[in-house]
Amino acid sequence: MYYDNLRQVLTTYAALYYNKGTIFGGGIIIKRKIRLAAAAALTVAVIIALGSCAFLDQLLSILSGRKENSNEMKTNGFESIEICMYADEAGTRSYKAEKTEKGATLSYYQGLWEFFDDVEQEDCLKQHVVGGEELYERVLELANTYKIKNWDGFSESDNDVLDGSSFNFYATLDGENIYAHGSNAFPEGFNEFRDALWDILQGNDESAYPDSALVPAAP
Repeated sequence: MYYDNLRQVLTTYAALYYNKGTIFGGGIIIKRKIRLAAAAALTVAVIIALGSCAFLDQLLSILSGRKENSNEMKTNGFESIEICMYADEAGTRSYKAEKTEKGATLSYYQGLWEFFDDVEQEDCLKQHVVGGEELYERVLELANTYKIKNWDGFSESDNDVLDGSSFNFYATLDGENIYAHGSNAFPEGFNEFRDALWDILQGNDESAYPDSALVPAAP
């Protein structure tokens, strides 16, 4: 709408400059002796109109940005985060981060505890890291980088893939439980987040270990 108004102002401005037009549709002829004054007034109107356009563009951009950002929920804290992968005869592969009094722990499990009643998850622990606040903050940073809070409710599958992998995702973020699952389909950032946790488990993420004495240790 405001672009149409601007076009009308510019058209009227041109008509006034060449003393060929009317203004306000009332048939009032603008005399040559006041042409310059009228043109100056319209110049101010054009500037105001342009300013209004820029303001409205900026406002629309802000509102649009707010709408986008509303879909990118920030995680302020976590109690637990777990990714369970199912792909082959190795059973379940789990990456699990948990908050502790001193910071956080990060564990990797691989085994058949979800398939046999006599197998416990703790019996399948392969890698375990105990860390302080730095580890907790690093996992939290990764959670926000890959926007894991947005994964809540994800449920998709790709039936065209005959031999692939599936996952379950469980987390307690900001006091709320979230869940996602998929088969040969993953939410945005899923693989990157999982790989980042693996890097910490392997001792390849120095930001999670500011103390050189703290290194991943097998159970």
